[in-house]
Amino acid sequence: MNFYLTGGTEGFRRFVAALCGANDRLFVYDTPEELPADEGDAVFLLLPQYEKGEHAIPELSLEKTEEFFSLIRKGGRFYFENLFAKDNLRRRLTGMQTMGKLRYLFKECVLYGDMILQARESYHFPCKNYGKFETSAVISNCIGTHSVFREGNTQFPVLTIRENGKCVSAMMNISQFDACFMRPYSAWKRLFVEVFSKLVGKADDVIETAFEKAFPESIKPSGNTDAEQAVKKALSWHENSGMLRKADGSMGMYEMVQSNGLELRMNLRTDSTLLTGAFFAAAGSKYQDTRMTALGRNLVDFLIDRHIQLPNGLFKWMDHTNMTWASDSGRDGLAIINMYKATGDKKYLLMAEKLGDAFLNWLGDEAICCGYFEYPNSYEGRQRLDNPVFYGEMVSFLLQLPDEKYHDLALRNVERVGRNFPDVSEFGYSDNFTYARYFIALACAQYASDRDYSDRINHILEFFENLQEDCGGIRECPIRLKTNDTEAGIAIGDGSDSIADIMYCVNFVFISLSMLTKLPAYKQHAVNMDKVNAMYQKIRRFLLRIQIASPFAKLDGGWMRAYDMQLDEYYGLDLDMDWGAYCIMCGWVMAFIPLVFLYEDSPESFFLKRS
Repeated sequence: MNFYLTGGTEGFRRFVAALCGANDRLFVYDTPEELPADEGDAVFLLLPQYEKGEHAIPELSLEKTEEFFSLIRKGGRFYFENLFAKDNLRRRLTGMQTMGKLRYLFKECVLYGDMILQARESYHFPCKNYGKFETSAVISNCIGTHSVFREGNTQFPVLTIRENGKCVSAMMNISQFDACFMRPYSAWKRLFVEVFSKLVGKADDVIETAFEKAFPESIKPSGNTDAEQAVKKALSWHENSGMLRKADGSMGMYEMVQSNGLELRMNLRTDSTLLTGAFFAAAGSKYQDTRMTALGRNLVDFLIDRHIQLPNGLFKWMDHTNMTWASDSGRDGLAIINMYKATGDKKYLLMAEKLGDAFLNWLGDEAICCGYFEYPNSYEGRQRLDNPVFYGEMVSFLLQLPDEKYHDLALRNVERVGRNFPDVSEFGYSDNFTYARYFIALACAQYASDRDYSDRINHILEFFENLQEDCGGIRECPIRLKTNDTEAGIAIGDGSDSIADIMYCVNFVFISLSMLTKLPAYKQHAVNMDKVNAMYQKIRRFLLRIQIASPFAKLDGGWMRAYDMQLDEYYGLDLDMDWGAYCIMCGWVMAFIPLVFLYEDSPESFFLKRS
């Protein structure tokens, strides 16, 4: 068999070369006009010269168009990619006619059978399908994960198949496959297999092997089973990903690797920097590594020197704003009190106590607050919210302070939130979001006080046990998602996609279970410890296994926000624009998860007061 190729990319040429058997030959030409009129066993692959910056196949002569058409009628096999089909001659070749200018995929996705394929960084030409040709894939501006979606307002065919699969036309740069941005990897592989197996007459496993060779997966689950290795990989990620603005931490760090484009989000976000600093300081203390401790101190002190703690004792949400959130300040407090635990420097304890006093003032007699406000505007008179998303980390922080007044406030908050739980004020994306944060508060309170919250803890254990998959991850509930919300959730519809939210659910459940495993016997009371230990081991194995192994430093050693347990790979939502499913968040994910592993074999914990 002869393969005649023009245009494309190095990756696609590797793909075609890998398809060639011992008796096949590949010929590469500069232009479509040079392709020979081979009427034998031949496959013609016409693609734009992408490596020269071209987006479409150039104008074909009338003679070449007729020649190709004649070959198609005689059984020749053709693959066209981004050949403008604006007149009858072109429609004879492609079956499609362009209806607009090149459009880059941002919120759009590719619908392929029962699958939704993302194609960030890709583009398509809006078109119509003319003739009775099979349209096997369309570009749509729908919202969806891999199989659950809401239809959008517009759709355009992107792939038509003629002559029983022997003539394929694409109006999208499919051959410029990129394993980072065209997800899910497994579904794109399936598309290549189904299209090119028919086109070139090769077995499915041959196409699959060629695809994997030409376009290797770049975001693999590591398969790790060692907790210490996971911690050290997470530490390495922080130092090698580009997140640190200066290697020693003295200039702070950026917030996250963004969903859209995997670029760095260059905010100086308080909790991201403080939690990372506390993670490094804790690791430095555990491993007796003074360099790590110094890096952690530099990160934290950088923001302290920028007056990140407001005069009222609360912490700014971001370096550039005076907005403060209860939940974020709670995480900030966790970082600061653990800086004191790791270094013994009393300046951190004084800051932590100042924040504790601020919470005493803010939460007041009712032990709940408005959630957020902008300093110096007063928060008095604002609606007081009882959703535990505002208080989970705050309770952990308050219970680690030395004075009983802070402990009393934390326990009053646990009781106040529990008064109506789970029918609390609505906030966030799904019930997982709410249950996971209350779980932290209950686990801390069970450990740190003489009260017994066994019934409430067992209720939450049962809730999450019913959502825990065999692989250990926790399935996301049906989600409340606004279609115009740029801070996307991770799933929509009925939750049947089996998506695990690592940042808003799995991490917090992991933290809570880890604390319950440390309960002394006399504080276990009626807590179902068999269930605690079983769920902890499952979620532990899951998080170790899915830590990313990648040739790219900004990904290697990380955990993205969401994991598709059915496809067994990282994958986002086509609404992701910044902070979505396909991102890596400092602090929430990249500190909290390894901090559990760091203290796994110790009675100590980042989230509990030293006994």
